[in-house]
Amino acid sequence: FRKPNFNMSEEKKEEVQQQSPIKSKGKKKKKKNKNLIQDVEVDPLCVEKFDLVYADKLRYAIYKLNEEETKIVLDSTATESSNSDTLKEQLPDNEVRWIVASLSYNLTDKSHRKKILFIAWVPDTIKRSTFKETIRVKSLGIFHQGRLHQAFNGKSMKLIQGNDYCDIDTKNLLLAVSSFGEQIDFDSLWK
Repeated sequence: FRKPNFNMSEEKKEEVQQQSPIKSKGKKKKKKNKNLIQDVEVDPLCVEKFDLVYADKLRYAIYKLNEEETKIVLDSTATESSNSDTLKEQLPDNEVRWIVASLSYNLTDKSHRKKILFIAWVPDTIKRSTFKETIRVKSLGIFHQGRLHQAFNGKSMKLIQGNDYCDIDTKNLLLAVSSFGEQIDFDSLWK
């Protein structure tokens, strides 16, 4: 073990430090994590279709992330003739989606109710090449739902987490939106 020479030139100190097996206790460089979820923008068409759902001109609108995961874009829309079965057919079992749907139903006393649903579709069946990537993709669904809701100017909607097709079944949606004690006319749902 050599006793350090404090009168060494700066160049000599660097040379000795590079040859030394002992690592310097200097500041470590921070690595950029490529796996962090970045904020995304919302395509204006998404807001336009949301307004149509809110005004009862569309039954629902489905949104997704583009391939680069930088923007939320419109995936598809449905007219008034669509129902929850049509919605289920359009949802992939291996991708994240967000749905805004207008749900109209009648009570047994013939009074009418309308609710706007915001469904975060993050199926349990999502699988990627690694566990870490699977978790990252599922996190996208939760993380970006707030960004999408913010783009809709915070309008009142009932938030529903959809992890399985039964979560967006007609009766389960109805249970999620109905008030305690309401007597629902089940035949009127999605009509």
